[in-house]
Amino acid sequence: MPIRSVRWQLSPWRVLTGQLHGNAVVLGDGAKFAGGFSLQFDGNGELTALNAQLPLALLQPNSPQPWNGQVVASLESLTLVAGKPERFSGRVDVLRLSSPAVQQSLGDFRLEWPAGSDQGRIATLDGPVDLRAALLRQPQGGFRLDGEARANAYAAPVVQQALMMFGLPDAAGRYRIQVELGVSAQP
Repeated sequence: MPIRSVRWQLSPWRVLTGQLHGNAVVLGDGAKFAGGFSLQFDGNGELTALNAQLPLALLQPNSPQPWNGQVVASLESLTLVAGKPERFSGRVDVLRLSSPAVQQSLGDFRLEWPAGSDQGRIATLDGPVDLRAALLRQPQGGFRLDGEARANAYAAPVVQQALMMFGLPDAAGRYRIQVELGVSAQP
């Protein structure tokens, strides 16, 4: 992501002890990140009170057909180990989510991840698809989304048809969803 501007405050005394501690605001193409940081030079540390807004497509830089929507995150904390996210708590909304196959919005969704938990809960805020799922951390890395989805009565036929990629619905019209997300093994 090209960065247009960075505004930051840094504690000079903490630098002398091998730690970067302060606040930053980063602006990029359609994206904004703001929050506090306390990082060691080895990449371990924590981001706090992190607020972010960005297009979902920015999180899929190598995808020829990315999913679209707007990500709005409000994280209480994000722990980094060797520069990689290890744990977090807070809320992430994906607004106006649409897939490459269905250009119509599938709705607005919220992930809530409580502090100290190994899983988050996903629910629909608004839209033609009712989704209730858990996002579970996998021991080998990555995540698994496990839940169910159902098209609302006002969902367009193309949305109802798209849900059939998960198989046949149960008697109540719910589709079982299990999706692996995350880190692929090195080739």
